[in-house]
Formats: sequence, C-alpha cells, structure tokens
Amino acid sequence: VAGPATSNTYVVKAEDAGKALWVRAKATADNYLTGFAQTGPLPQVPPLSLGSVAVTGTAAVGGRLEATLNGLAPADATVAYQWFRGTSTIAGATTGIYTLMAADAGRDIVLKVTVSKPGLTAVTKYSNHVQVLGITRAEVAGVPAVGSTLQVGVDYLPATAGLAYQWFRGTAAIAGATRAAYTLAAADAGRDLVVKVTASVPGLTAVTKYSNHVQVLGITRAEVAGVPAVGSTLQVGVDYLPATASLTYQWFRGTSAVKGATQATYTLTAADAGQDLVVKVTVSLDGVGSQVKYSNHVLVPAGVS
Repeated sequence: VAGPATSNTYVVKAEDAGKALWVRAKATADNYLTGFAQTGPLPQVPPLSLGSVAVTGTAAVGGRLEATLNGLAPADATVAYQWFRGTSTIAGATTGIYTLMAADAGRDIVLKVTVSKPGLTAVTKYSNHVQVLGITRAEVAGVPAVGSTLQVGVDYLPATAGLAYQWFRGTAAIAGATRAAYTLAAADAGRDLVVKVTASVPGLTAVTKYSNHVQVLGITRAEVAGVPAVGSTLQVGVDYLPATASLTYQWFRGTSAVKGATQATYTLTAADAGQDLVVKVTVSLDGVGSQVKYSNHVLVPAGVS
C-alpha cells in the first residue's frame, strides 16, 4: 500500500476499490526471535458503480419527470441529483423527481446523478436528454410594406413536433394565411400584424406562442374636417403606421396642386370657391418605401364666405 499503513488500523482508500488487501504483522521482544504472521487476502472493497440513469415522464409543462438508476452499487451509497435546463442548473431541482415549469417549455432537460461513499471515488452519470414541448422564439422578419413577404422564424422542441401558423391583421385572422411566410396585401397597409404559432406532438397538449408585432407602412384614414367656406381652415386627420414614419401633404384644387399647400391644414381662399378640394397624404419610412392615400373630397360652395 502506498504511503504509511503501519498501524493496527487502516482506512480504506479510493484506490483500494476492487483490489485484494492483506495485512502482515511483526512481533518482537527481548530475548526472543522476531515473529511474523500474515493474513490471507481480506474481502475486496467493491467499487462504486452506476450503470445508467433513465429519465421518463410527460415532456410538457406541468408534466413530471422521474429518474431510474440502473446498476447502482452498493445499495447504501449516497445519491445526489441535479437537474439542468440546457447547461444551467435548475435551482432547487435536487431530487429524483422534477415537475416541468413554464421556463422549461422548448428547452432540453437533463439529470446529473452523483454516487458517493466515504473512501471511494464518486461516480457521475448523466441521463438521457428530454426535449420539452414548447416554442422559445417566434420572430417575424421582412420589409413591412405592401407587396413584400414576411417570414416567421421559430425555435422549438422537440424537433419532431408539428407547427401550425395563423396570421392576424389586428385581432382578426387573415383567411388563408396559414404558412410561415405571408405576402402583404393592400388591406394590410397601416395595420398591425402578428402570427400565432402552435407546436403539437401526439399525446401532449399543444402549445402556442405569438410573434412580435409588425406595423405595416400605410395610411388607414385621411379625413378632412372644417367649414368649407372661403377664409375657413380645413384640417386633415391621418391614421397611419408605423408611428416612426413621416408624413407629407399636398392639397389639390380639382386636379391641380395648390402651390404651397403642403401642410396638414389649409385656409381656403377666393380661388377655392366653387371648387372641389382633396389632399394627398404620403407616408414614408427609410428603408421601407412610401404609401399614398387621398382624403375625402370637400366641395367649397361658390359665393360662400
């Protein structure tokens, strides 16, 4: 045995596991010959062993996972458990049973088991990985302008899950828009779009995640209000998206642009009497483009001031 092992007691070490030990005694006394005695091999110290760790259960939020230890020896060894979400330990998850929570949706769960006993080298094994049904990302990308195509990217588990899509314009489902890609139509201008993604696996309750919202460049309302009389001021009210877009205006008398009338307000002059007025509103956004909408027509009666 390496190191001092010369007393009548000996603490078994990790390196002794699985090896035969014996002891040799030496007796001496004055006026006597030195005597020796040696035992036969002592019972071998069995090493710690753990064949495998199997985790089973329902791989969905609220489901319970449970560990089975195969080939554990000796039976009186100390067993420690630690559950992981990805590569991060889950606080407090230190028993052989774990109930899946919302944070586990769409994540990979694994169990680390450590078997130990004083004097022996600890043994660690990891379980099979469990992919919890869920969606961790649903992100829409693309140019938010009529005619462009938006695409939703999805991160989900397990890889065998099926995905279903439904695009919404505001709170209303868009008929036929049930794919990962959607081409923006005229009806989408100035509207807020979102896609609902559903992941499903047979035998488990389906899970749903909504994407980020996309504001499509456009104007949904351009409405002129005010008294249609020479000297009065008309104002155009505009509903548009996104809020970061810029607006420009051009007022028209009939089909001719009114020189200098490029604000949201316009004061009627004598030249407008008996004329039909309308304002053209343009919304634009760098990197996206522009959209145009004409307001309602306002007829200025002749001879009214």
